[in-house]
Amino acid sequence: MTDIKQAVKAARDFAGELFAEGELKDLRVEEIEHDEQQGKWLVTLGWVEPAVKQIGGFAAIAGPLRLEPLPRVYKVFRVDAVSGQVESMKMR
Repeated sequence: MTDIKQAVKAARDFAGELFAEGELKDLRVEEIEHDEQQGKWLVTLGWVEPAVKQIGGFAAIAGPLRLEPLPRVYKVFRVDAVSGQVESMKMR
């Protein structure tokens, strides 16, 4: 049986294999849920979107410097509670 820590590790490892090294900036666990009826762990991971918005035009020159938080991406990884294998990944 896969416990909560193993499910999170499986999701993080899976994300690391799918995405390039620099794409998972500030990776963290956002939510974990156990679906007992289906025997699955639902692990939500979030990270900072690598694409940075650029401020253009006159407002960028004339206005004060504004710092905007970078958008986070959230993905739900479905992990089988018996085998510990990631079965799917969905946008949240």
